[in-house]
Amino acid sequence: MKQCSLRVKIIIILFIPLLGMSFSASQVVLEKHRIAKDMKKLVAIENLSIKISSLIHETQKERGYTASFIGNKGKSFSKELSSQHLHTDEKINELKQCIDHQPLSSYGDQFNASLSNGMYALDQLQETRNRITRLKIKATEALGYYTQMHSAFLDAILLCGRRKH
Repeated sequence: MKQCSLRVKIIIILFIPLLGMSFSASQVVLEKHRIAKDMKKLVAIENLSIKISSLIHETQKERGYTASFIGNKGKSFSKELSSQHLHTDEKINELKQCIDHQPLSSYGDQFNASLSNGMYALDQLQETRNRITRLKIKATEALGYYTQMHSAFLDAILLCGRRKH
């Protein structure tokens, strides 16, 4: 070091702290990137939960109209029930679009099982509606159908908060 010029010594003295500062800055940048990535995941979880909740809300209204329609032997609530079908169908489409853009494998097996159970119930919705409209289903069976579907979707909401990272 004695043989180095003053200029080289100053460069070396400045280089070591500069290297340390660069390392610290890169750690801060990496941490901020990780936080931003986690926030993006959180937004996706929140969006999926909102879509599921909106669907449950609409199918709960459909369930109520169904009970009234069957209870009155189809003499009333026909228009309300038909109108509610449209609202529910809109929320089903929104949920399906949201699911198509989600990395569901990262939510875990339990979540996927609950979501699959809910989606399976949705696959039965049109047939259930037809039976309701034709009054070919008991009120307890129809209401039980909606309850089972709601239970599966509520389980999915609870489990998506436990998503693997």
